[in-house]
Amino acid sequence: MPKVNILDEELNQPQENIMELVVLENESGKLAINYDQLKTQLGRSLKIYENYEVTDENIPASKSERANLNKLVKIIEDKRKDLKKEFLKPYELVETQCKELVGMVNGVVSKIDGGIKSFEEKAKEEKLDIIKKYFESFDWDYVPFEKLYEEKYLNAGCKTNDWQKSISDKIMAINQDLNLVNNFDVNDKELLKAYYLDTLNLALAKEKYDRDMAWKVKFSESKEETSQVEQTVKAEEPIEVKANEPTYELKFKIKVTETQLNKLNNFLDYNNIEFEQIGE
Repeated sequence: MPKVNILDEELNQPQENIMELVVLENESGKLAINYDQLKTQLGRSLKIYENYEVTDENIPASKSERANLNKLVKIIEDKRKDLKKEFLKPYELVETQCKELVGMVNGVVSKIDGGIKSFEEKAKEEKLDIIKKYFESFDWDYVPFEKLYEEKYLNAGCKTNDWQKSISDKIMAINQDLNLVNNFDVNDKELLKAYYLDTLNLALAKEKYDRDMAWKVKFSESKEETSQVEQTVKAEEPIEVKANEPTYELKFKIKVTETQLNKLNNFLDYNNIEFEQIGE
């Protein structure tokens, strides 16, 4: 099927045949009302309301006056709308015709646009497949393809050299960072590497590693101290309380470490001694 370019055809036509919207008839409408007369009459009629005041005595009359004035407004507005509708009839017909013509063109534009978008989507799918194969050619699996991929790679302006360099630079940077981790003075290099490969940010990974290691040490020490306290308490016999032995209520303030506080709590619990905190 031969290719047809409507615009070229139209431009190559004789001047009188060029496609153009031509106004075949346009009579400038004239519309006038008895504006001066009505304005003068209204001015005289409304003058009586200049000092009009609503009082308890004239409420019914005021409501009647308001209704009459609203009727007058409606008469003027209805007439204005009728005149406007009648005056715009020729334009409304032309507007409908122009929209129909535009719809004819847009129908073709929509079809062509759909074809272009379909072609572009297919081209992007093919390009994405090429990019994935390039990534796989490195035989490198520290992070998945999705972690290095960027949407801009599919843009027409992003050339092959551009996205290839971007991917290879990222792989090189990750390898360098992993080598740096090998020189870090840390106990668990593999854990730090795992944190890094999750964030691809060495500073953030090191911060998380240090925080987790500090918590691990603190938890281990706390667990060891608790175990020692439990063993000490178990080694001691509970205090024997004699029958009818009087009890005393004491209030005192102590200053202890966390370890001492744990031991004190265990001692009180073990000997069934009731206690409550009375202040900070």
